[in-house]
Amino acid sequence: MPNKPARYGIKSWVACDARSSYAWKMQLYTGKKPTATAAASSAAGREEREEEEEKEEEKDEGRKKGKGRGGSEKNQGTRVVLDVTKGLTGRNITCDNFFTSYELAQRLLLETNNTLLGTIRKNKPELPDALLALRGRRVLSSKFAFTRDTALVSYLAKKNKNVLLLSTFHTRTADVVGRRQRADNKPAVILDYNSNKGGVDNLDKVVATYSCRRMTARWPLAVFHNILDVSSYNAFVIWRELNPDWLPGKRNKRRVFLKQLGKALVAPLIERRTRLPRAEAAAAVVKTHRLAAGGGGGGCSGSGGVTTTPALPPPPPPPPPPSSSAAAATSTAPVNPPLPASKRKRCQVCPSKKDCKTHNVCRGCEKYICRGCALLYCPACANYFCSSSERGSV
Repeated sequence: MPNKPARYGIKSWVACDARSSYAWKMQLYTGKKPTATAAASSAAGREEREEEEEKEEEKDEGRKKGKGRGGSEKNQGTRVVLDVTKGLTGRNITCDNFFTSYELAQRLLLETNNTLLGTIRKNKPELPDALLALRGRRVLSSKFAFTRDTALVSYLAKKNKNVLLLSTFHTRTADVVGRRQRADNKPAVILDYNSNKGGVDNLDKVVATYSCRRMTARWPLAVFHNILDVSSYNAFVIWRELNPDWLPGKRNKRRVFLKQLGKALVAPLIERRTRLPRAEAAAAVVKTHRLAAGGGGGGCSGSGGVTTTPALPPPPPPPPPPSSSAAAATSTAPVNPPLPASKRKRCQVCPSKKDCKTHNVCRGCEKYICRGCALLYCPACANYFCSSSERGSV
């Protein structure tokens, strides 16, 4: 793809909010849209379609390679903007010179009551010659042209560099010119365009910061990864607007949100599992989650994140006061003496990247477990768990 950081990719048209980069609508580019003639021919018989295709192929032999059987799409920019802004009313649409045209600006005003602001190419027929002429013009000078609902601006940023903009958002001279207190004498229409043009580029940047993309040769999977990234960012924008006091002063809010979102999405699948996974680390995660969710812990915390609160079973009723000899035996003899370990081995609960070795062995499954992964219980709770497990086994 020319003028793009990546050599290969899938093109998609995106309409974003200029401030938050919230993706309003996305549309994958899959080639030229079928016309009414193509739709009618597809409804005809197979033999008739084959004859028409043969005739079209004969006519298109002289065309350049890569433009397709039907040539390039006409008014593609207008069609794309109308598609991705469908459902929006009373908004200002900012786009670059690939999309901007006088026809698009008038259709947006009449059909959806939306205004348009964008750069426009020099080969458009609606541009007057006075805005295109550069002879005798000073650098950093501007020229303006107006109709009843449209404004055209020609700004000479450098020598022989003419910047042309079309706007239906700035309809008065004062709105277009603005206050010229800058050294570059940029009119207000250019300043507004510069402040609103980076919505899509910023979306690409923030999505690439925390992404779930993986190397793949299947394009549907690449599209799915992009959908997940954009959807998670949209969810973060909505959550931040609904909870402005969430995690005040922190600069990694999106990282925390994605971490809590991932846990919340995985939790129902973990609870639905009937068997433990084969991997030791994955099995430990499932066991820890089930133990934490056993008492109904989990939900929305006060800070707005989805958390799980470990909850142990209710403690047994207090036993009758034992005699002094029994109390002494309870305090001196350990309830669950550790199993003797022959040698130090790696903890079977810690992840593989963490080389943690220990002598401790679990009394239930006889697996090696370090102190950081083990859980501590008082003698009363340990007796209760042992007695409940024996009753369950019987």
